[in-house]
Amino acid sequence: MKIHADHQPYRKKPYAARWYEGKGQRNKFFASEAARDEFIAQFKQTAQRADPAFPTIEPHKLIRWHQAMAIAPEADPVEVFKF
Repeated sequence: MKIHADHQPYRKKPYAARWYEGKGQRNKFFASEAARDEFIAQFKQTAQRADPAFPTIEPHKLIRWHQAMAIAPEADPVEVFKF
């Protein structure tokens, strides 16, 4: 994932970091150039560790999944959902 720095002097927080998630552009604005550069560095480190192709699961859904498996371990979740 590419992220790049931008500067818009007319804004209250003129230093921006821009990247794309899916088809949409994301922006984050900063008051100082140092804060923006620190965010970009951390963003790049995180992007290298995380695989964007790997689906994410919200923690509450994972907990519910474990609870359902404890109740009926032999049940197929797809079949239950279709029912």
